[in-house]
Amino acid sequence: MDTNRQISFFIPMRIPTKTFQAKKLAVRNGKPVLYTPPELIKIQQEYISRLTKVAPKKPFPGPVWLKIAFCFKSDENHQPGIPKPTKPDLDNLEKGLVDCMTKCNFWNDDSQICLEYIAKSYEIHEGIHIEVVQL
Repeated sequence: MDTNRQISFFIPMRIPTKTFQAKKLAVRNGKPVLYTPPELIKIQQEYISRLTKVAPKKPFPGPVWLKIAFCFKSDENHQPGIPKPTKPDLDNLEKGLVDCMTKCNFWNDDSQICLEYIAKSYEIHEGIHIEVVQL
């Protein structure tokens, strides 16, 4: 049995400004079809590539608490620790990442997430801090 009840890590990367809410609509054979644009597929591949390196050996069983901090690069206009109240929307950032975490077997289904802490702010180091705690 996996005794790992908590995992915490930082993924240094540029936070994508395109989100998974940006699917496109096309008409094929007279029917509307939603599709994922190539830039979103690239973001998904990058997430999965980075997440597989830190994924638990076995999915977390039962309910989990997910903590995510999206850290955007601070600059002369945005000091470290200051919240980022502009786009991309926090819920849209989260959706794509959580879907990729599900594909990387952090849990069996994202319905197991029962408690969340999600934030976006300016920080010295750009990337994503993630913590998963089994409840």
